[in-house]
Amino acid sequence: MGGLRISAPAFTPAVTNFAASGTYTIPAGATLLRMIGVSAGSGGGSGRRGASLSARFGGGGGGAGNTSDMLIPVSELGGVGAVLTVTIPLGGVGGAAVSADDTNGNAGTAGGNTTVTAAGVTIFACNGNAAGGGGTNAAGAGGGAGSSASTATGGTGGASSISATAAVGASAGYAPGGGGGGGGLDTSDVARAGGAGGTGDRASLTTGQGAGGAATGAVGTAGAAVTVGHAGHGGGGGGAGATIGGNGGAGSRGGGGGGGGASLNGNVSGAGGAGGDGYLRIIAF
Repeated sequence: MGGLRISAPAFTPAVTNFAASGTYTIPAGATLLRMIGVSAGSGGGSGRRGASLSARFGGGGGGAGNTSDMLIPVSELGGVGAVLTVTIPLGGVGGAAVSADDTNGNAGTAGGNTTVTAAGVTIFACNGNAAGGGGTNAAGAGGGAGSSASTATGGTGGASSISATAAVGASAGYAPGGGGGGGGLDTSDVARAGGAGGTGDRASLTTGQGAGGAATGAVGTAGAAVTVGHAGHGGGGGGAGATIGGNGGAGSRGGGGGGGGASLNGNVSGAGGAGGDGYLRIIAF
């Protein structure tokens, strides 16, 4: 007769999501961790405030955060029971609206990095992207590409324009979308609309990006909230108007903020939208 065989129970994968900083204790029975992180999106720049019949660009859209995906053996992290420190960054701040005549817009601030450390050593990092530039009389540059070390690079922010609707934020496949550019005013005082934000990850997320504000000083809308496990959308850029400039919309999870619209002297320019916060998912196997 064969001996009695007792099989150890299989470990059921356990998912933990972090929308804020905290700690993670490696559970009993786990042998492998998968970490999927999104860094914070950057803020959009604010628009220029300037004289009639002068070129006034809106702010550039903020660059989106990046996505990283990594498998790490538990044995390399101190084993079962080891405590990991998770840092989830807030989104970058949009550039402040301009309230002084003949003044360039303010740049947004860059989104921070999502990191995990073990015993003080960084074992996972997802780096942020560049912020949108403030509008000037020559340009309103969007936030650029992020770290090439990431699994997927977030979408770049859209640039402002004085000759057409501002550029849309770039969509980025597995990463968040960039913010749309703010609308500008040309030397004939023709106002331009803000650009739409870029869409978040995966083919199923074809909508949800922030809409650009109309060329009446209308605000750009925020990127729609996304379900757990998805990267977010970029905010829409604010439109320029005959007088005021519209504010840029905020990005959702890792998405870039929209740029603010340009304005006429005597009227406030549009502020840049904030970038979306970072995120981390840990799956224990």
